Amino acid sequence: MSDEETYDVLCLLGTDHHPFARMLGWMDAWQRGAGQTARVMVQRGFTRPLGRTALTQVDFLGHHDLTRLLSRSRAVVCHGGPGTIFDCRRAGLLPVVLPRSAEHGEHVDNHQVLFTQRLASAQLIDRVQTEDELHRALHSALQRSRTTLESADDAAVAASTQRLSALVDEALTRQHQQQQSRVRRREEPHP
Repeated sequence: MSDEETYDVLCLLGTDHHPFARMLGWMDAWQRGAGQTARVMVQRGFTRPLGRTALTQVDFLGHHDLTRLLSRSRAVVCHGGPGTIFDCRRAGLLPVVLPRSAEHGEHVDNHQVLFTQRLASAQLIDRVQTEDELHRALHSALQRSRTTLESADDAAVAASTQRLSALVDEALTRQHQQQQSRVRRREEPHP
């Protein structure tokens, strides 16, 4: 990857071993429609590549390449991972976020769904749940300039992100414990 490459949109599916074909398909549809003139780079991770697409696709990006591309992109679409969101915000971008969901087989649980709900309520991300929402949010993101995103103190954003992540982890742990307790009760012999 050359240091001179720039893209209008950077799409980050993450590096989890679960595929995220839903986001890749939605980005391809956007590129074929409203975004025909936009250059789009997709970091796919373990999601199978699309054939016959105008999207530039790579498996993985090193952190140096990721931060360089974020600094040069006009918009970013990403999964709901805290590290990725923090990198986007640090680059001055308000990320369009489609959280991975367990219902779609994109993750082991719904921690990204819960985490991004909190971030969206604090207006730290533009959270989407449908293909139409993604397309509209991406169009809006391309109209924004980086200067419209208030500069946030990196330490404050990192602390908030870590606290929100801890709260989500606590909630998921409680939910898991409750489910295990229900299973044990059902498995216990009844007198």
